Amino acid sequence: RANASDELIGKSAISFVHPEDQGIIRQRIEVTENSKSAVPEIEVRYRRLDGTIVYVQTIATMISFQGKRARMVMVLDITDRKRASDIEKQFRTFIENIPAAITLRDKDGNFITVNKVWAEWFKQDKDAIVGKSRLEIFGPDRTGNIQAMNDDVLQNGTILNEENSFTDATGTFRTSLMQKFPIENS
Repeated sequence: RANASDELIGKSAISFVHPEDQGIIRQRIEVTENSKSAVPEIEVRYRRLDGTIVYVQTIATMISFQGKRARMVMVLDITDRKRASDIEKQFRTFIENIPAAITLRDKDGNFITVNKVWAEWFKQDKDAIVGKSRLEIFGPDRTGNIQAMNDDVLQNGTILNEENSFTDATGTFRTSLMQKFPIENS
């Protein structure tokens, strides 16, 4: 990061753009030169003075500054958001490809997500289940003492490991190890 404005003043803005992204930025400079409106936002990589690469969201427009046409560029560092998005993609890939039935629920017991194995076992549409409770999906007959176990896990931070035998929605008899544990929000 710059410690003083003299580290930035007089330097070409393009010199801070990652070499692989300079072409798209040059194209956008041409568009703003010939346009009266802002160019749409774009995500590119910038290089800090210390050489660190950061992801930024940038938008640019031409303005009048001290009687002359000038380019105003707004830059927002989105590196943390980009990393979080990458981690979420990795998490989702892992969850979708593990050969176990997995659900993630909120503190009220409503489904946040289920993986494809769970959806197949219980013949449920993955997207239709989001936001619904186990009771709404299965009714009281198949909910039983599960809510009490869920409450214990959430309220006491208990980790539950229990063998569970059941017949899934396809008619297949299954024995599985049910593991429940709380995931803390940061």
